[in-house]
Amino acid sequence: MQLPAVRAEIEHMRRHIHRQRREIRDLQRAGISTVSAEELLARMLNKVDDLCAERDRLVGEGRRKYPGNRQSHPWTDRAALPVNWYDRHANKPPWIRALADVRRMGTMEGYGASMLVHQPAARRYPASRR
Repeated sequence: MQLPAVRAEIEHMRRHIHRQRREIRDLQRAGISTVSAEELLARMLNKVDDLCAERDRLVGEGRRKYPGNRQSHPWTDRAALPVNWYDRHANKPPWIRALADVRRMGTMEGYGASMLVHQPAARRYPASRR
């Protein structure tokens, strides 16, 4: 069986197990013996366990088939570069200095970058769009 078929069968069996548990509960409420229904449920659970093992085996084979396929982020193996883009003593335009101050003060107060994008609703949506 291929991986999508195994996954679909697992989902189908889980739905069937849910229905079986509901039927067992209904039989118990009615006072009817549930021994055979519980045995069927146990067989269904064992089948799902076997299907899950098969799915895990197929997933493992897929990972071994393509060993060059990395599961991590592409930037994890890069060396960290020193942060040297900001020089406090450089002659920067006033709006850059104000932006740096807002970022610095905002993180101290717990606002972070959210205070940079805040706009009142009146500005965000012109009167023609309300």
